[in-house]
Amino acid sequence: PLQTPTEWMMITIISFGDSAVLEWDGSTTSIAPTASATSAARTLSPASIFKKGIKRDPALFPVLKRELDFDSWKRTVVTQAKAQGAYESLDPNYRPTTAEDKELFMEQQTYLTAVFKKTIKTSMGQTLF
Repeated sequence: PLQTPTEWMMITIISFGDSAVLEWDGSTTSIAPTASATSAARTLSPASIFKKGIKRDPALFPVLKRELDFDSWKRTVVTQAKAQGAYESLDPNYRPTTAEDKELFMEQQTYLTAVFKKTIKTSMGQTLF
């Protein structure tokens, strides 16, 4: 049974969302994952989890209309990318090593490229797409 906030924070969306069974013992809530939850969590790739994970909302990214606003825009973009699980593709030092990491990285890049195409409205930014 999960008893501490740390244990609760370690639950993944996949292990909790689709096949966890909640049991009420009167004072705490515990989760007893079914066999399918355990096997499902192992068979999904990080890229699949990214696609099925939290709802990503490109509308939460700010529009960049003037180069003068770049610093503020960048801070908000980094924050949103972290919140939406796509930060690694903004990190210049990140190098995916496994095939699964590379697949996830490509999904993150595809998502952020679409976001940037809609949100970067400066004349210089438009030349990138």
